Amino acid sequence: MSWAVVLHPDARAELARLPPQERAAVLNALEKLQEIGPDLGAPHSSAVQGAATRWKVSVAAPLSSH
Repeated sequence: MSWAVVLHPDARAELARLPPQERAAVLNALEKLQEIGPDLGAPHSSAVQGAATRWKVSVAAPLSSH
């Protein structure tokens, strides 16, 4: 089963501004979330408090403060 991953417009714009290596790390995490869904779990994702259908994605690589 494939899960729908929808990015907030602000997140989509920020993703586009990331350096290529950081963008690849985020896209990899999003692909994992799409494949596994809410069972992905920590440290890759976690539920957004108070929003049963929203998840935030975490990446292991340190990101720049562009």
